[in-house]
Amino acid sequence: MGKIGGAILFDEGNADAPVSRNYWADKGKKLMDENYHRLRGVEDVSAVLGINPGYFRHVFYAAFRISPKLYLSLAKIEHARTVLRDTSLKVSDVAAAVGFRERSVFEKTFKKLVGVSPSRYRELSATVEKDTRK
Repeated sequence: MGKIGGAILFDEGNADAPVSRNYWADKGKKLMDENYHRLRGVEDVSAVLGINPGYFRHVFYAAFRISPKLYLSLAKIEHARTVLRDTSLKVSDVAAAVGFRERSVFEKTFKKLVGVSPSRYRELSATVEKDTRK
């Protein structure tokens, strides 16, 4: 067994292989990168990993100097920016596609992280696209 609360744990696939705290941070990051649209928050990530949410927050922040909550929000918003630029989906559909259950939360998060609303971002992206085609 690994140290309880220590830096060394053991991978369930190989009881002889020590696993560092960065292992959990890296696994969580990969999980969020690949499944951002399915994950509602840090609790979902830590549940999939099978570790305590508080411990996951701690090791993730120690490894990447960003909270896992903010990282997941950034992943969702980055994908939303792409969808807004490349499709004509309604904002509510974009919100759902990237994992937000409520449009209002999506719009608030988007504006906080990007600086403009999703609708305005789409307008600005279309203007930039037209200007680069001239």
